[in-house]
Amino acid sequence: MLDGKSRDGKLATRKFGVRVKTLTSATAVIGCAAIAVGVFYFAQGDRFIETIFLALLVSLLGISIYLLGQVRKSQNEQLALHVEHIRRLLLFNSLRAEASRLIFQARDEDELFSSICSLAAREGNLALAWIGVPNESGRFDFVASAGPAVGYLDGLEVSIDQSLPGGMGSVGRCWRAKQAIFAVDYEENGILAPWKARASQFGLKYNSVLPIYKSSSIYAVLALYVDSEDAFDPELQDLLVELADDLSFGLGWMSTIDRVELLGQALEILSEGVCVSDDHGVVIFVNGAFTQITGYENDDVLGRSLNILQGEGSDPETRMKMRAALDAAEPGNFEILNYRKDGVPFWNSLAITPLVGAKGMVTHFIGSMRDTTKRKELEIELEKTNIFNQALLDGMTVGLSIIRYPERQVEYVNDKALEIFGATEVSELQGHFSGEFFPDDATRYLVASFSESVFQGDRGVLKSLPYRRVDGTTGWMDMSGEYLDQGDGYRRIIWTHVDVGERHKDEAKILDLSNMRKALLSSTVVAIGMVQYPERTYVEVNQAFLDILGYSSIDEVVGKVSKFVYPDNVEYGRMGALADEVFRNRTGSLSDLRVLSRDGGMKYVDIHGRLLEEDDSEHHIVVWTIVDVTDRHHLTEELERQALFDALTDLPNRRLLEDNLKLAIARSKRRASTLAVGLIDLDDFKSVNDRFGHEVGDDLLRQLANRFRDLLRNTDLLARLGGDEFVLVVEDLDELQIREQLEAIFSHLNRAIELPFDLGDGRIVKVGMSMGVTLYPQDAQDIDALLRMADFAMYQIKARKSSSDDWWRLASFFRDQEGAGEDIDPFVAEEHRALALILTQAEAEISRFVGTFYRELFIADEQVAEGGATATPEAISFVRRQEEKLRLLLSPNATEADIV
Repeated sequence: MLDGKSRDGKLATRKFGVRVKTLTSATAVIGCAAIAVGVFYFAQGDRFIETIFLALLVSLLGISIYLLGQVRKSQNEQLALHVEHIRRLLLFNSLRAEASRLIFQARDEDELFSSICSLAAREGNLALAWIGVPNESGRFDFVASAGPAVGYLDGLEVSIDQSLPGGMGSVGRCWRAKQAIFAVDYEENGILAPWKARASQFGLKYNSVLPIYKSSSIYAVLALYVDSEDAFDPELQDLLVELADDLSFGLGWMSTIDRVELLGQALEILSEGVCVSDDHGVVIFVNGAFTQITGYENDDVLGRSLNILQGEGSDPETRMKMRAALDAAEPGNFEILNYRKDGVPFWNSLAITPLVGAKGMVTHFIGSMRDTTKRKELEIELEKTNIFNQALLDGMTVGLSIIRYPERQVEYVNDKALEIFGATEVSELQGHFSGEFFPDDATRYLVASFSESVFQGDRGVLKSLPYRRVDGTTGWMDMSGEYLDQGDGYRRIIWTHVDVGERHKDEAKILDLSNMRKALLSSTVVAIGMVQYPERTYVEVNQAFLDILGYSSIDEVVGKVSKFVYPDNVEYGRMGALADEVFRNRTGSLSDLRVLSRDGGMKYVDIHGRLLEEDDSEHHIVVWTIVDVTDRHHLTEELERQALFDALTDLPNRRLLEDNLKLAIARSKRRASTLAVGLIDLDDFKSVNDRFGHEVGDDLLRQLANRFRDLLRNTDLLARLGGDEFVLVVEDLDELQIREQLEAIFSHLNRAIELPFDLGDGRIVKVGMSMGVTLYPQDAQDIDALLRMADFAMYQIKARKSSSDDWWRLASFFRDQEGAGEDIDPFVAEEHRALALILTQAEAEISRFVGTFYRELFIADEQVAEGGATATPEAISFVRRQEEKLRLLLSPNATEADIV
């Protein structure tokens, strides 16, 4: 609060300035009027009036000069006040900035308070600055002070109790009201009367007091004293409030630092790993045990997420549960497979606790971890030792229990043990003293003695042992045990219990199943591999498994993640998908799975999986039966190849040609390019077969196919239709340069027949070739039409070999010849003459052939009488129509329309 006298003084100064300006203006007006009157009387020539006017004029001039001086003085004083105000604002701004630096440098509270007081007195030009903290009696202890008037505090008593004189001043009022009090005047404020004389002695006129907070509660006060009435104007008041807030923040900061340092020292001596992250999961602190467990140093993890500990074997379901707990800001305990910095997996028992701030929002997460790898390995080893037996025993009247010694406490029982002892819940047996389930001390002593022999390695059986059921009735069982050491300081025995009433039946089952397991695991035909999930590690394999993959020892496989037997992620993924199917359906199969043998070779196997029933919901065992089908796969591949490739030349056959030609036409259509199809037929090849035999002819075709392969482009396709006929497919032709492109390609291809063929035993032969070429889409739109037109063009080339050097032509060349017509005639002139000659010679034979053929066909028909009777008119008409059809088919003048 600003005192009234200071406000009145400033108001008086402003009023005085206004009055001076008003008088100055009035004087100027009067002067102007006087001058006007004087000029008038000067014009009249009156001496007396002139004298009076001059005297009056001089007086007015003096008054004006005085008043102008007063105006200038007032303006200078106001300017000086404004400059001083700006200077003080700058000083206090600088003071606050320096205070912020001191807050982060101070080592303790006393050093901070002392530095702030000294800074305020020095930079703020204050007469006195002090900070006080009330003691148990409510009186203030002056923990820090500075300034020329520091002696004012000697013997001074200030209290927070308003009933005491020392509690009635501005300091006590500030403490009780928990708000700042500004510019209290010792002269005018009666409340400060007890301190007035003391303040006057040290030249203190005004004081201001501000509260300082610690942990959301008022903790101390900052008192400032000045001798100027303008020291605490509203702008400076705002700066002082901010300075007090900075001090409160500094106390909180130092308290936090102290707690963090103390917490850090405590955390460093813990054996458990500790990690602190912010609300976004970013790590801000880890202790030494964390580094020992994970191998990650501070610089490796600070500023990162703990997801770096996750890996391939980390359970996705557990990770989802952890994420859900974090999102819900709920504490949680988890056990998950993590990975050290060096890639070595370890089991992490993790507890996560969220920290909630004052606003009810999560500010941090604290995680504590323990490396439980040894315990987990022991559990896994126990599971590996008993999982198969458990799977076998679940369907029998055989109970299983684990007893911990020396307490003889029941730790585990299976379902069959519950049934044997007449229990419906695990809690009726688990956690109980095992002696409760024997009827008398003699039996308990017998079991205790037998337990000691088990610890010594004895694997005998207690037969016909009496036991007590949960309902108090007595039963009889056979009982055997095996020592189990899990390395935690306790001794355990795994006990098996068989009800005597089913002894012979159960013993037979055990023997059969044991033999079955032994037979399966020793089988050399079917390979067996047991894989544990989600780790996907092998827990047991048989000799056949090792033989298929070429391993000599079980140790090379068991305990390893199964990924090493697959050649790539594709096959590994197929097995992952199959495992998921097995988890859903309890069984699943896959054919032609690729696996790697130890020497890097590729094997193909058929694999079938079956899920073992077990109680462990986190780990599952799948028994995989594997059959080596590598030979079958290669045979299938070879058969598929033979179905698509010509056996003689290893070129694509007609089936593969048609498949590829369909794709080529689709590409040509999509790219708006031209496709060429050429049909090649060798010249003089028949004479090679006739002269040297078909084996030599086959050798020539193989050599020619090899030459073609060497000369063709990678984008070209060559197929063998059969005999000496080949089809060439050329893609991506430019419609404007088709002729030039084909000329270049076919000239290169013609080199295949330029050199003679050496067929052995001195047999050197030379052959030619003829090729008809059709274009898609210019000549035809489908495969049959393209091949038919290419065949037509090829025969036209052959017919003109004697009169032309061209060995290939486009089908369009012959179609465009004059007189060719729109339809393509499949016969050339020579074939016309040959067919006409044949038809003339065969005319008589046609009637005889048709009559004989249909007479034999209708021999059993009622239309033909026995003993060669005359046929009916319908039969005679039918035979004549067949004669006409045969003549039409042999006619060189027949057209496609006639035949259809």
